[in-house]
Formats: sequence, C-alpha cells, structure tokens
Amino acid sequence: MFGVVLRTVAGVVVMLVVLYVAARVVSGIRIGVRQTFNSSQIGTVQMNPGVTFEQFRQVQTGMTLAAVATIFGTYGMNTSTHQGGAAGAVPNADMVDYSWPGDQPMSRVLISFRNGKVSEKMQIGLQLAPWPLRGGVVAH
Repeated sequence: MFGVVLRTVAGVVVMLVVLYVAARVVSGIRIGVRQTFNSSQIGTVQMNPGVTFEQFRQVQTGMTLAAVATIFGTYGMNTSTHQGGAAGAVPNADMVDYSWPGDQPMSRVLISFRNGKVSEKMQIGLQLAPWPLRGGVVAH
C-alpha cells in the first residue's frame, strides 16, 4: 500500500517537472529569448541566431556533440538528464538529448546522443530549402 502511494506521488512529481520544463522551453521559443551563459544560469546557453535546415541536414549519425556544435555554431541545451518512468525519474547516462532553436518562429532541432554519438535527429518547423527547377531556376 505504501509503495503504491509512494510511486503515485513520485509519478505526479515527475509529471509536474516535465510540464514545467516543457512550459519553459515553449515560452523561451515563443518570445525569442537570447541569453548568454553565466554561472547563475546553469543549463542556459547562447543560441543565436538559430539552426537552419541546411545545417540540420549536415548532421550525420555517429557524430559527436562537439562536431554538431561546430556545425550549429553553439552547444545546445541538454534536455534529458533524467528520463521519466512509471516509478519515477531514472538516470540514463547512455542516452542524452539536446535541443537547439531553429531559425524560424516556433522551430526546433532535437538530437539524441547514445554513448556520445548522434543516434537520432529531428526537426520541427525549419524552413525547407527551395526545390530547384530545370535550368538552375529556383522555385519559391
């Protein structure tokens, strides 16, 4: 009985933390916050001017975080120091997720690293490069 109550409370706490973090990320995207890092802003990095679709395409499976940061011009924000589970937060050192703002309003790049290497990448709302037509004319 006590274990069920404890798991329920832990689950609620984890859910509240996840909702808080999600709200902070969304509000930061919405108002276009550009902050610089200092010791009082742990976890906040300068993300200016935003990742383009072309930069996103350059990221390949197996790259390190340093290689991705070189392409994007900055390190992203670590968004997954803990992953939620039914019984509460469980640290997962093998899998780490990073997030970067895109160059379009409400756009985002999310990259997962497994054992220090890119394992998955996803983008939301980046402007796709225009498709070229015959004769070198670019469609808009």
